[in-house]
Amino acid sequence: MENTEIICRPLPEEVLIKEVAMGMKETLSTRMCPQTLLKAKSPCPNLRVNKGRKKRLIFKHEEEKMSIDQAEWNHRQRREKLRGSTSLPKIQKGKPRIKRGSPVKVASPVKRSSPTKAGSPTKGGSPIKVKKKKRLIISGGSPVKLQKIQSENNTNAHDSGIDISHIEIKLFLQSSCFTHLQESISLYGSMIRKDQNTEKFDIETEEGQATCARFLSSLKNLCISMGIERCDRQYIDRFSKAYKILYKEDNTVYLPEIFDSAQEGYSHLWVNGEKYVFSEDVLQSGEQLKRSFYNFQKDLEIFERLFKYEIKDNLHFREVQRKLKSFLERFDKTWTTYEKNYILELMVIESDSRRYVQHAVDANKELSLAETDKAHRSKSPKKEKSKKIKSAKEKLICCISKINSVANTSGKGRDDLGIEVLEITEKRKKQIEKTQSPFCTSNYSSFYKLYNEIIDSFNCLRLLLSKYSENIEIVDPQLKNNQELVDCVTKFEDSWSKGKLYFSDDKKFNCFIILSQYIDYLCQTYPDFKSQIECRDYELFMIIPQLVIQSCAFEVIKNNMNDLGMLNQENEPKLELGANFTNIIVNFSQEIIKNEAAEEEKCEENEDDPICLKLSSDFTRLIFSIYKIYKKYSETSDYCLDQVKEEFETGIIADNLLQELPSSVTEGLSTLKPMSIELQRAKPSEWNELLDICMA
Repeated sequence: MENTEIICRPLPEEVLIKEVAMGMKETLSTRMCPQTLLKAKSPCPNLRVNKGRKKRLIFKHEEEKMSIDQAEWNHRQRREKLRGSTSLPKIQKGKPRIKRGSPVKVASPVKRSSPTKAGSPTKGGSPIKVKKKKRLIISGGSPVKLQKIQSENNTNAHDSGIDISHIEIKLFLQSSCFTHLQESISLYGSMIRKDQNTEKFDIETEEGQATCARFLSSLKNLCISMGIERCDRQYIDRFSKAYKILYKEDNTVYLPEIFDSAQEGYSHLWVNGEKYVFSEDVLQSGEQLKRSFYNFQKDLEIFERLFKYEIKDNLHFREVQRKLKSFLERFDKTWTTYEKNYILELMVIESDSRRYVQHAVDANKELSLAETDKAHRSKSPKKEKSKKIKSAKEKLICCISKINSVANTSGKGRDDLGIEVLEITEKRKKQIEKTQSPFCTSNYSSFYKLYNEIIDSFNCLRLLLSKYSENIEIVDPQLKNNQELVDCVTKFEDSWSKGKLYFSDDKKFNCFIILSQYIDYLCQTYPDFKSQIECRDYELFMIIPQLVIQSCAFEVIKNNMNDLGMLNQENEPKLELGANFTNIIVNFSQEIIKNEAAEEEKCEENEDDPICLKLSSDFTRLIFSIYKIYKKYSETSDYCLDQVKEEFETGIIADNLLQELPSSVTEGLSTLKPMSIELQRAKPSEWNELLDICMA
């Protein structure tokens, strides 16, 4: 019978290094192969050698179907069968007697005196079957003979032995902790500086914020892998919804915006034109965080160099590791201290900055309550309700005006628009509904458009305030950054300013009504003029003043029809003027029709006192020219004054200046354009504003 050999498969050497370092005895006893154990200098506590006849390796593994004991048992059984004996002695057990560091040899089977051929009889008379060499495979891998201690496949670290004193640092250098450490150093170096001459990082641009976010994420992973004790972040529960959403996925995240505020180090903020100063706690913690962050790369590089080149033994490694943990814990505490102080103080500033909107929201709720008649009623409910509604409206409009003064940076930011504008608007509407237009085709479209703008802008703001009442935190504390709010208050200021200007003053209101009615009449009478109004043709700025002046001239002719024939235009006659277009000209130009009483202050401002008006020579010449044309054509036919006016209007709109008229009249009509220029240049801003609302 040939020798029976026990064949094992070796495991990777890294398993031995790691498991010896971690002291995992049970794992070694179940996973390590005999050959690796034989090559290790340090004794394995789980290796037991039988004290009996043969030295055998015994491994504690229940899943192995065949152990070394079983292999020897089979060998002995075959040997006894050859001798014809059926009794087998028991395996003796005893304590191992192996010197430290000496290799363990496996005893070879007992040799027979002479080989026996297959089929030859023995002493018992039965033929002997010669079995071939049997291999026993214990674990995975390529088969290796246990008898050959110096294997060609294992000529690495185990040949020189394992240095247990450095095993912890070697494992650390291969761990994820050291990987995160190197990654943090690399990402810190990739962050973008604002300027080469400054330490500040660029967090404002998209690229700069992205690189900073990657570094902070790697730093967080380093803290987690090192197992540091991170500071409690229960203060996040006190944050508003706008800030809590930043920590929704992870409340231990490091936000680039927090560091950006620390490195800027602003001592105060200007919000809505008001100055807010940060406390000393915020400034000191921010300065400390900034210094720690700027020195972060140098500190991490020191730890990296220590781990790589300067660790002496495991004790030294544990000390450096403890210092790294302490360093990361100090940084985490510095970060959380500033984060808590800064955001909580910022919330106070934001709440105070939103007070204008909050007051308006409360006033709107009070007005809605009064309008739905849920308020307390007195003995006279109608009168009490109207008073409460008026008081609530007045309070709300006052709040809106204050918001307009802060948020409307593109306009004037007026805060003097009160409830009187709304009241006079309603009053003018009732007045218009009772009066009859001098132009039968007019429907007061310009007036109603301005009226609707005033009412709609107020209602639009009320709807927006109702939306804000659901969550006031959606309002940006810097009110000018809320585009929807800015649009509403801009419309509010534009419409209410026009209403206050033209509805509060009787003279300006009459000018607005007369001119808007006249423009409506022209649009319905002359299609070409309507198309020019719709397109806002630049020629309108010359056409409309001429139409106003010629209409005023026809009013004078109509009022002085019986006297014009006896008057001489060279003597500057006093004529009775009209009440419509004359007021427009007087309010905008003192060169065409002069108010001598106002200039010389000869009389006090009293409605009963007559107004002394004086016509200019050009305007007087225009009046007599039109009158002569009328007299000439009326003598030969039924030519009325309205027909002459219609021809003038057609000629002005078509820029024809009545070429069919006699050349003697052209001289008087040529003064129309210079007077129109004078009319619009005397008070250009007021004139343009009047045209704007009249052409709406």
